[in-house]
Amino acid sequence: MDPLVSVIMCNYNYGGFIAEAIDSVLNQTFTNFEFIIVDDGSTDDSREVISSFQDSRIRPLFQKNGGQAVALNAGFKIARGEIITFLDSDDWWKPEKLETVVKWHNFLDGDYAVLQHGLDVWDEGKTNLYKNILPVGDCFAEMQRTNNFDFFVPTSGLIFRKYVIEKAFPVPENIKIAADAYLMRTAFIFGKVYSIPESLGFYRKHNNAVFKNKQFDVQRFFSEILFPALNKFYQSNNVDYQIPADMAGGRASQPKVVEYLRDILKKFLGK
Repeated sequence: MDPLVSVIMCNYNYGGFIAEAIDSVLNQTFTNFEFIIVDDGSTDDSREVISSFQDSRIRPLFQKNGGQAVALNAGFKIARGEIITFLDSDDWWKPEKLETVVKWHNFLDGDYAVLQHGLDVWDEGKTNLYKNILPVGDCFAEMQRTNNFDFFVPTSGLIFRKYVIEKAFPVPENIKIAADAYLMRTAFIFGKVYSIPESLGFYRKHNNAVFKNKQFDVQRFFSEILFPALNKFYQSNNVDYQIPADMAGGRASQPKVVEYLRDILKKFLGK
């Protein structure tokens, strides 16, 4: 029997985009999913748009504004799926996304900490890959070795086993935006990262909470919010590693990544 997949979407004032995001989930070729939509106190027409969809798989939550971590925590608390996926309400998926994810989940026999796939950046009709190469392997060991941590795509391309990601919840509530940065870098201490070598969704490039947000200082977010939260998590899980406050990030070793990718593709394709 196919595993139940939980799709968790958090929304704040994206009434102009969310219908496309919801449609992309409801039109998936894989149908054994629940769709948890958490509206975090939107002041636009988001609630009306969400409520206009009548599908028994949708489980809406409407709450007062508390930030992305609060919304994610609320959605995850009621999630029942063996596989947990996330979709930002300004992005959307290709129809075969969940079907492909479940095939990889079954192929790996659930033995992964983080599963991810490529995303096409949608820039006013023009597209390009968010990243050309995605890593496979022990990314936590690679971060410890190199102090690089840029291994992942954004929220809409991330997949987790529930029994793994539940160890990272609840997300600290001071992480008001970019909570995916916390989830992916906590989950990967528990196992390998696998990357599906194809794009299964679209990341919308526009003036969102992070991109082109002049009030969002990424380095300050890292040093004052994200890194302390991660270090606290590592310490609580008896991990002998602390991220230095001045770590700037970077990319994983591409030759090693390509070698990992060739090996896993050969196994998946039976070659």
